[in-house]
Amino acid sequence: MSLISAEDRALFSNVLPENADSAKKAAFFEEIESYITNFLALNEEINLTSIREPRMVFWKHFYDSLLPIQYLPLGDLVDWGSGGGFPAVPIAFYRKHFCDAANMVTLLDSRAKKLSAISKLALPYKLNLSYAHSRGEEYHPSKSVCGVTFRAVAPPEKCLSWLTNEYPKWFFYISPDQVTAWNSIFTAKFSKKFNFKSISLPELPFELGPRALIEIIPTKLR
Repeated sequence: MSLISAEDRALFSNVLPENADSAKKAAFFEEIESYITNFLALNEEINLTSIREPRMVFWKHFYDSLLPIQYLPLGDLVDWGSGGGFPAVPIAFYRKHFCDAANMVTLLDSRAKKLSAISKLALPYKLNLSYAHSRGEEYHPSKSVCGVTFRAVAPPEKCLSWLTNEYPKWFFYISPDQVTAWNSIFTAKFSKKFNFKSISLPELPFELGPRALIEIIPTKLR
């Protein structure tokens, strides 16, 4: 029996490429269902998420991670404070099944135990993932990357304090009611060196809430 219903798969397909054939979609859903099952089993041993129900992992973690996929560059990405692997792992699954480019997504986190757990969990799926054990502000990529993502990492004051021109694009997953606060802090302290853009995203289904994406770009790169 499938972990996720046909109706849920159809609704989730809103974030998948319109021209993706049914075989690719079927393979994608089969793999993420397998991953969710193994992820929740591992979650009993090490706390990766407070969510315990497979369907909610499907929506609150996988679907939410992919809502802004059209705005993320196809090159190498760093997922700062990746924690349980979101959005890095869903992005890697998406790229594996729907993108020709084999670009890397790096999970960056200061908690070695979580990184080790996710690396072992993801290994059988042959995803283009790498792992960096470091505090984000102390990490310097060994090669150029196209952007860095943040999802539920820290309050806006803290996140914005980490801005540098080392990354060409910064992406922050937030709720729309936080946009004004982010913009206010940004304008007061960072607007001379960076450009700020807020992007409205579709709402999560089943009244799970609206979402937004903040994109910040340095005016000059290193």
